[in-house]
Amino acid sequence: MPNKRILLFFLLAVVMLSCILTISYGLERWQTLPLLFTYSLAFAAYISIYQLVRQEKHVWWLLGFSLLLRILLIPAIPNLSDDIYRFIW
Repeated sequence: MPNKRILLFFLLAVVMLSCILTISYGLERWQTLPLLFTYSLAFAAYISIYQLVRQEKHVWWLLGFSLLLRILLIPAIPNLSDDIYRFIW
């Protein structure tokens, strides 16, 4: 990847990561508009990252970013659902 594409990838990754972490740790169920905004922004960043990585055929960047995101979401409690204890079963 050229330097501009790497910088754009990391910028989009930070935007998506901050949106996902805000949804997971910062928002409650009743905050509909902030949830919709952050979800839409995270989805737009995801589509942009996918197009950027797909054009360059560097899937390892996307794989590493997805693993980092999953690791950061391990301690998150699903606060957007009433029946979180059903997920334990």
